Amino acid sequence: MKKKLLVLIICLLILPPSAYSYYSYALDLPNSAAAEPVSFVIEAGQSVEEIAKNLEREGLIRSAALFQLYTFLSAISSKLQAGQYQIPENLNLKQVAELLQHGTFEEKLTFLEGWRREEYADEISKGKMQNAKLTKEEFLKESEGLEGYLFPDTYFVSSETTAADLVKMMRENFERKFDQPELTNLTLDEVVTIASIVEREVRLPEDKTIVAGILRKRYLQGWPLQADATVQYALGYQPDEKTWWKKHLTADDLKIESPYNTYLNPGLPPAPIGNPGLESLNAALYPTATDYWYYVSDSEGKMHFATTIDEHNENVLRYVLVR
Repeated sequence: MKKKLLVLIICLLILPPSAYSYYSYALDLPNSAAAEPVSFVIEAGQSVEEIAKNLEREGLIRSAALFQLYTFLSAISSKLQAGQYQIPENLNLKQVAELLQHGTFEEKLTFLEGWRREEYADEISKGKMQNAKLTKEEFLKESEGLEGYLFPDTYFVSSETTAADLVKMMRENFERKFDQPELTNLTLDEVVTIASIVEREVRLPEDKTIVAGILRKRYLQGWPLQADATVQYALGYQPDEKTWWKKHLTADDLKIESPYNTYLNPGLPPAPIGNPGLESLNAALYPTATDYWYYVSDSEGKMHFATTIDEHNENVLRYVLVR
């Protein structure tokens, strides 16, 4: 990229004065007529090239190359700071560069794929930043009813970030990352719910679309899903294990009275059981069609599939009961 930058600088030096006029014009040209702010993150260690490409990808500047040239000539490349920004779309390139010199975050929060809202809240409570507007309790209140749509990712927050602000960032991130097409057989809620089960049930990427296909087929045919993860969700926090996901389910656990228990209730649970990542969301959206109706995982997390109940019972004996 340095070679490209050098070429641009040389061009400015040898081109006629009109080139400088165009350069100045391009710097002052508003990017858009819309003033709607867009959430934008610069992570620690990112290069100017990466920042410029991301700005262009998000539609916040017209040219990544021009941004790099301007920051180089203005000697501000090293002044761009990591942080979480709200950048209006109607700024010009110079204004964007100025804004990005003032980092806005004080703490980084990382939420893992498959976590439920309560685990997000627990992670917030571990933070070192004292912020009465962003507490475990406030987050749970603001995120109620949004399980599945709180996209798992790393978020940068400041002392001014409220729980509502963080939830808004997560929802916008979901919309930005999961660009789903027109849905036919299933609603978005159904896709996200299946994805949340896939996220908890499947460890290996190559198994996700197959399991998603089995869950979708069972659902559409009125079969019980019989997914252990839904029972774990229903059981809730396990004080002895210090986890929200009980490791080993018993026969009694599978009988728990809950609308989330897919052993007792056919169909999908009433809402997602956690917050799936993009891989699981895409698996639920584009499942692999097979003849399989059953699956079970071994101690390494590898799935073993079966078409009939007899084949499935053999897999259980071979891969589960021998543990």
